[in-house]
Amino acid sequence: MSKARDLGNLLTTDGDVKSDSLDNVPTPTKASIEALGIDVPAAKLTGTIADARFPSRLSQSKLSQTIAGDRLPDPLPAIDGSNLTGVAPTKATIEALGIELPAANLTGTVANARFPTTLSNVSLASGGVYENLNTISGNTTTTTSSTKNMFLLGQISVNDTYTWTIAGDGVLQII
Repeated sequence: MSKARDLGNLLTTDGDVKSDSLDNVPTPTKASIEALGIDVPAAKLTGTIADARFPSRLSQSKLSQTIAGDRLPDPLPAIDGSNLTGVAPTKATIEALGIELPAANLTGTVANARFPTTLSNVSLASGGVYENLNTISGNTTTTTSSTKNMFLLGQISVNDTYTWTIAGDGVLQII
């Protein structure tokens, strides 16, 4: 057999040595590789690391990637939230998350302070009513806004020689 043929049996076409074609060469062990002081880049590692190889607790600082959902326990363990304080969400926080809350899911009472003064006589309780004056008994100006809907309900009378002025760039509807 020629020397070229002998090399062809020992090397791959890329020039790597075929380990199965070497006689009397022991299979490397973890200890023999560590003794050489060779670092293997993580990019060269493939496959799955057995759970037994991980310590029971991993430091978060050692993790640099996302853990796949199938690697997490199901269900996740309960987390004690007793130390969470001062984390009440703001309207902006809720809106930024894209959370929509249907009005049908709202319960409770809205404090009068949350309404503009023109709606302070509104009751949102069951059987509540909205009231507006039916008589103008003094010179009055109602200013409308193009960014808000305004309405009054029922007949409205202007007493004596008083004037009721409707100002602004919006619309006031009397229903």
